[in-house]
Amino acid sequence: MGNIIYQYWKGPMKPGVVASTKLMKEYADRIGAEYLLHMNPNIASKLVDGNGPYWEWLNPVVDDSFLEYDNVLVVDLDVFPVENLSNNVFSESV
Repeated sequence: MGNIIYQYWKGPMKPGVVASTKLMKEYADRIGAEYLLHMNPNIASKLVDGNGPYWEWLNPVVDDSFLEYDNVLVVDLDVFPVENLSNNVFSESV
């Protein structure tokens, strides 16, 4: 069991998306978490009427492969960790 940071993207990679994935992967490595970027997923979208990428943030809820983790953090691709962030988000109290 462990922690994972999850991001997804549909479509061509834009510069901001590339930057976010790079920085989030580096952050995950610093805090000892796994990192997963799904490109063009079609998991949660299959379960709802309508088509589009808007449901894919629910993939950790509907995809049983995430059950192996104690904690899952879903992070949108317009979010960037601050430089040299070492605080472990999974250790923060709520």
